[in-house]
Amino acid sequence: MLRSNSSIHTLRFNPINNLNLITKRFNSSLSSLKLHQNVYKESMSRLSQQTMILTSSFTLPQNDNQLHNHIDSFHGMTLSSVVSLSVNPTTLIQFNLQLPSFTSQTLHKNKWFAIHLLPPNQNSVKLANLFSKGSKYLNNKTNNNISQTKPFSNLNNNEYSFFIDYLNTNNVNNNDNNNDNNNDNNKNDNINDNVKDFINNTNDSIYNQINSYFPNNSLNNHLHNNIYNLLNSNNLSQTINNQFKSLNNQNHTIHSLFKKNNLNIPILINSERIFICFKKNIFRVFDHEIWIAEVRDILINKNFKINTNINTNDINNLNNTNQNDNKTGGLLYFNRGFYKIGEKIE
Repeated sequence: MLRSNSSIHTLRFNPINNLNLITKRFNSSLSSLKLHQNVYKESMSRLSQQTMILTSSFTLPQNDNQLHNHIDSFHGMTLSSVVSLSVNPTTLIQFNLQLPSFTSQTLHKNKWFAIHLLPPNQNSVKLANLFSKGSKYLNNKTNNNISQTKPFSNLNNNEYSFFIDYLNTNNVNNNDNNNDNNNDNNKNDNINDNVKDFINNTNDSIYNQINSYFPNNSLNNHLHNNIYNLLNSNNLSQTINNQFKSLNNQNHTIHSLFKKNNLNIPILINSERIFICFKKNIFRVFDHEIWIAEVRDILINKNFKINTNINTNDINNLNNTNQNDNKTGGLLYFNRGFYKIGEKIE
């Protein structure tokens, strides 16, 4: 039996004490998270990463050939996350980029882009730093605006060219077999309707249509010449023509697609290889996008020799005097600096 004067102890809620307890736990968790992040960044800085540059395609008004006057439409960024994802059944490449990004917006819109494998030289370091600035926040009193950086505005015209000019000069107007052309004029006439039909119906699944339009593998010089005449190509870029060679001997299909949609891609001349890519899948993770793209063509810089054992005539012709590869290893980023690959470990 309880007495009336017996004291009953109750647990009273003290908001100040409980707040202090929660704050201590939060600070402890925050400190632990911060420590974890710092150790993670320090650990990742022990790894070297391949440094490459992406440039996105852009569209221009019809019959506008003054490409250099539209430099505000050129977008690009430095990447350190490019990896090969697949070879079979198709060649896929993967990378990620951080948002917000004006380049990401143009990639989503136009779908085509180029990824440049950079040689380890001073020009590559300059380009990598230039294209690594990304979108900039302008902190105003009222709101946060995002400012677009314009790396191409800091380049000379001879430091970059355009993919459509390369296609015009290298792979569309192919006149290596003039004798065959003279002997097979009727064949030209016969496939002309197919060429027109092919161009008029070109879309994103262009590679899936090749067999249906040309079942007998008639993708040859006759077709090159017909497409060239139909498209009336002009304004050729001799710089990229003289320096690069295409891996894909069927890229006139890309040419017709680009001409139809008035697309173009800025191409950086200081490149060992250039991967011409088309968007396949994108995954959003927090403030990053993971991109997967199909490699539709590869432009090869003639200044970097390649293995002649590769069974492709276009490639063999590039290096018929030197059997050794001139692989550089690309431009590497390590511990806040740029490096080149060192000696082989025996």
